[in-house]
Amino acid sequence: MALTVKVEGLRELEKAFDEFESNANRKNIARRALANAGEPVADAANASAPTATGFLAKSYTTSSKLTKRQKKLDKNFWRERDGKPLVVAYIGTNARAGVYQEFGTENHRAQPHFRSAWEAGKMGVLNRVKSSIKIELKKASDRARRKALRLKK
Repeated sequence: MALTVKVEGLRELEKAFDEFESNANRKNIARRALANAGEPVADAANASAPTATGFLAKSYTTSSKLTKRQKKLDKNFWRERDGKPLVVAYIGTNARAGVYQEFGTENHRAQPHFRSAWEAGKMGVLNRVKSSIKIELKKASDRARRKALRLKK
């Protein structure tokens, strides 16, 4: 089944991003917004994780960082598009057993918990990304304005 999503208002956000000269500012704004948007899904995954061992229920988080192994598997990690840095956020577990719990093994039945959290929250993530980016852009703009005023004095 194909999922179709209509997104509006991103051109205005892109223009607002262009106000910042530094790619570092752009990347930091996007990272913070993506992390904020993914947190509810990570929280839902933590809440629905099997609690037999207890470690998995606290291991889901949102991050832009990957392990060395994950970086090798992710082909888009260090790429840029149109000269602009590609910013990626990941929602997942830092526990090795998380994958085995989710998908199972030949000796252990699958206990899917992340998929249900993702399915329940994926449409809200896009809306939270848009609103989080707006908030982060306003904060960054205010910081830049305050810095410019400090430098004038």
